[in-house]
Amino acid sequence: MTREDVIAESRRWLGTRWRHQGRSRSGVDCIGLIVCVARAFGISVDDRTDYPRDPSSVALLDHLRRQLVFVRADESHIGVVGVFRQAKLPCHVGIMAMRDGIPTVIHAAMVAHKVSEDPIMRGRDSLLLVEAGAFPGLQD
Repeated sequence: MTREDVIAESRRWLGTRWRHQGRSRSGVDCIGLIVCVARAFGISVDDRTDYPRDPSSVALLDHLRRQLVFVRADESHIGVVGVFRQAKLPCHVGIMAMRDGIPTVIHAAMVAHKVSEDPIMRGRDSLLLVEAGAFPGLQD
């Protein structure tokens, strides 16, 4: 599995509706998208659905750290899981990608009500990348 494979699989989910704790083509949330992409590559995932709509930063990060190989958080990394902060808490995840030389994130966005690929913007109300982790077995 390459970074491009991960991005291609993630893009197959574009337009899928957002559903809290969803894990299928009928709906996914941000964590569900990561779980479904991992499963598409046969990666065993310790999936939990006992989290609230606003998952706490400690629980989210601890759970991800046990399953991903964390790398330097950099918007130029592609095909890895980005952990984003909104306001003060790391509370959102998505697959890092690039489109036309612009860093993007493929994510199940509650606000958009679907999986979308959006530029990673900087600014007051933007998602801020705080950590990044690769799926086990990811090839460069």
